[in-house]
Amino acid sequence: MKLAKKLILFLVVFTFIFYFVRTSDAYNTEILLADLGGVTWFYSVIGTTFAMLAAFAIQKEWTEWNSLTDAVRGEVDGLEQLYLWSSNFPSKIKERIHGNIKKYLALIIREKWQHSAKGERSPEVEDVITDLNADIYHIFDEAPELMPTTFALLSNILGHRSARLHTAPSTCRRCSKIPFNSPRFS
Repeated sequence: MKLAKKLILFLVVFTFIFYFVRTSDAYNTEILLADLGGVTWFYSVIGTTFAMLAAFAIQKEWTEWNSLTDAVRGEVDGLEQLYLWSSNFPSKIKERIHGNIKKYLALIIREKWQHSAKGERSPEVEDVITDLNADIYHIFDEAPELMPTTFALLSNILGHRSARLHTAPSTCRRCSKIPFNSPRFS
């Protein structure tokens, strides 16, 4: 939003300066027209400058959007891997992990995307993450050989989640238009 305001301000100021220069007698038009082909150099310099500024603005937005989509994709892929990996756990722990993953996704998708758009952390989502972490530590008691891979998967998920939250404030104003209907965890 800040970038859009800056571009609009630049465009308004540029328009007023261009209008003033074209309509006033601040410069001698006859000298400009006689000098190496006229005013075309003036238009080309201003047009090129504006194009460069627009290109940098577009590139910045594009990079932020790509970072956000990479973070979301990594988080969902990590959750999918953890979901599939935990299918091999003892049934009590498996059901708790599957339930926490489903609850986490439901909170993120349906209710707490507004928090993510502001870069805030939702207390409800934080509680689910804490429960998921605790459930993973319970694996150590029943199946310690599954612990390293499970902990690595959770660390990967949390890393992508953190990247999503840090990228989201500037990019998520468009996020309400993204369809989040995924059959992966149903």
